[in-house]
Amino acid sequence: MTNKGLFIHFKWTFVIRLCKFAILNMEDKDNNKNLLLQYAGLGTQLCISLGLALYIGMCIDKKLNFPYPILVWVLPLTILVVILTKLIKDTSTKK
Repeated sequence: MTNKGLFIHFKWTFVIRLCKFAILNMEDKDNNKNLLLQYAGLGTQLCISLGLALYIGMCIDKKLNFPYPILVWVLPLTILVVILTKLIKDTSTKK
C-alpha cells in the first residue's frame, strides 16, 4: 500500500469509529433523557398528589368538624407511603 492509500484507509477507519462512538453517545443521552423525564414525572406526581390530599383532607375535616386535623395528616402520609412503595418497585433491580 502506498502512503496515500494508507492515509485514506486510516481516514475511513477513523470516520467509522467516530460514527460508532457518536451513535453510542446518542443512545446514552437518550437513556439519560428518558430517566430524567421519568423522575421529573414522578416528582410532579408527588407534588400534585400531596397538594390534593391536603386540600381534600382540609375540606373533609371542616365538613365533619373534627377537633384535630386528622385527615390533613392521614391522607398525605398515605399518599407518601404509596408513592414511595411505587418508587422502590420501579427502581429496584429486577432479577
